Amino acid sequence: MTTDRVRSLRRGAITIIAVLALYQAVARSGHFAPALMPPLGAVARTLLDTLLDGTMIEHAAFTMYRVLCGFALAVFIGLPLGVLMGRFRPVENFVLPLASALMPIPSLAWIPILILWFGLGNPVTILVVFYAALFPMLLNTWSGVRAVNPLWLRAAGAMGANEHALFWKVIIPGAAPFIIAGLRQSFLRAWVAVIGAEMLAASDWGLGWVIFDAKEFLNTDVMLASLVVIGCIGFVFERLVFGSLGRNTPPLEQYLGPDHVAHIRRVMRAPAKVIGGYSQIIPSNWKLYIENVKDSYHASLLHMFFTTFRLNRLSQKGGLVVSQEGGNHISYSMTQDVAGKEYEQAGLRSANEGYALEAPDMLLKNVDEFGDGIGLQILTVFPGFVLQQIRNCLAVRRVVPRGLDKTELIWTCFGFTTDDDTLAELRLRQANLIGPAGFISMEDGAAAGFVQRGVAGAADEASLVEMGGSGTASEESRVSEAAVRGFWKDYRNHMGL
Repeated sequence: MTTDRVRSLRRGAITIIAVLALYQAVARSGHFAPALMPPLGAVARTLLDTLLDGTMIEHAAFTMYRVLCGFALAVFIGLPLGVLMGRFRPVENFVLPLASALMPIPSLAWIPILILWFGLGNPVTILVVFYAALFPMLLNTWSGVRAVNPLWLRAAGAMGANEHALFWKVIIPGAAPFIIAGLRQSFLRAWVAVIGAEMLAASDWGLGWVIFDAKEFLNTDVMLASLVVIGCIGFVFERLVFGSLGRNTPPLEQYLGPDHVAHIRRVMRAPAKVIGGYSQIIPSNWKLYIENVKDSYHASLLHMFFTTFRLNRLSQKGGLVVSQEGGNHISYSMTQDVAGKEYEQAGLRSANEGYALEAPDMLLKNVDEFGDGIGLQILTVFPGFVLQQIRNCLAVRRVVPRGLDKTELIWTCFGFTTDDDTLAELRLRQANLIGPAGFISMEDGAAAGFVQRGVAGAADEASLVEMGGSGTASEESRVSEAAVRGFWKDYRNHMGL
């Protein structure tokens, strides 16, 4: 359990204890008769007795059945209808005025009419819950779909996505924050509505009916015990079901940090244009590939193409930036090389002067489009986002786990709307060189697969090689494991390890 989580639980416990102590003090003060404000001990005994004999559990089960049926019906209708409103203007023009007229009417105001139509019992209560939960789901989904970046839709369409793929791959993920907010608001409104509906329309079961019935006999302890159960169920759904969905999510630029924001803006210097994409299956756990990306010095040792043709050597000036939490990193190097022979003299396999290109200008040509001399920049955002600039090859990589020993690497290559034909062609050539069919990513996938098989063959063994200390701070040298250690530091923090 993380320190922030412990601190949050401690604050919550202090608040609850303070409220209970205040209630107990007032109950013992004599200002209210015990029948009107029973002490906590009497409420606790009543709660325990009703739990042990099963009556409170049965009433809670009836309430949960009604609220979940109404909530599910609201999601089943509100979610697709909200998507249709966001995608098709005629649907929006028809539904939005109706929703605007009905939404201000309190759900409980419908109870007398519904009782006349359906009588007392579950149908009325479920319909009241459905009415209360429908509009937050509908309008949040509609707002989310309308907020999806049109550039994403155009990019997906340009890559051949049909309406089905657009819906599941672009619209739903893009509108997800709004949809999650709609689910949360809908459930809260459903939970409030079901208690009121049970008080007025339920026959003889449900927590709301218990409170209303106990009032007739001045059983205040039963009423308070029921309120405790209502509060506990609401708390469980609020914290365990919805509590992790964005409550503590920081703003994007705060999460990225100023260095990452600056380096992202450096690459995204103009309106982007998708020029292609491909995917690659890597036979390893996703964390092995992330280690590979964050290992800032492996490229010149593993990739013969990089080293032989001096695209990336440690003799080139560069640096390593690691975020405070450790999960985000930037590795960069300058295009200019000092033309040393260190790799050749050391006999490294990645430096082989016997290899040459028949048309080097077609692949090795570099346009300094950013004006800062940086020829390579790899930027990662925890957990699985990579933004690359290798010479003039620009791409986003998404790391998608497909199993314990299988990872899909999805590439989206892009340029800018301001590119001329020569630069656009250069980007495509370099993208094919670096991607899974070229000389770079193919070797990364093979190396990760070797490690995965090696680990599987020695599942009961463990080893640790400490390289360059144990810190995760940024460094001016790329010969460092700081980014790898930073990833595991942030991973452990998120996993509560």
